Amino acid sequence: RNIAAHYDLGNEFYRQWLRSGVSKAALDNALDMYYRNPRGVIKNRRYITIVDFSKRSGEKRMFILDTSTGDVEKLYTTHGNGRGTVGQSKATKFGNRDGSYLTPPGFHVTGTSYHNSPRHGRTLKMNGIESRNSESAGRAILIHEAWYASDKLVRSTGYAGRTQGCLAIDPAKTPRIIRELKGGSLIYNYTGRD
Repeated sequence: RNIAAHYDLGNEFYRQWLRSGVSKAALDNALDMYYRNPRGVIKNRRYITIVDFSKRSGEKRMFILDTSTGDVEKLYTTHGNGRGTVGQSKATKFGNRDGSYLTPPGFHVTGTSYHNSPRHGRTLKMNGIESRNSESAGRAILIHEAWYASDKLVRSTGYAGRTQGCLAIDPAKTPRIIRELKGGSLIYNYTGRD
């Protein structure tokens, strides 16, 4: 079905997001969740973030969609090392369990404020809103800065480093991204199989 027409979304934004490289399946799923907004958990309505884990970490696979302007920002980001998958540039497994070191799949909303962590710098909590990511908050799954996700490093090595399941991004961009996304913005970890 035509998600854009179904929700009376401007077709130009929809086409623009597809042209930017966002997967149609991921975009349709994300828009469906954004407009359904179960229990009203999506409070920050300006941005929708889709992380397309069907892409390798050497590709810009985090897409931040601005629902006010239609703009798209593309970033490099990490995935969990899964206790033994260090060095893999593509996520092949996802998990919810604490200690799995896997990135949780599916829909999350961001926390209401950011925190400064001695280990990770400025961070923003991700709260799972599905059963398959119900442990994300307890696991402290975050958006955080990391040198191993910087544009310079990823361009030179061809892949981003690994985390214990978090989404790490370029430190130079993290403060602004966190300011934009805090307060209940939708984050969709798309596995390519959803």
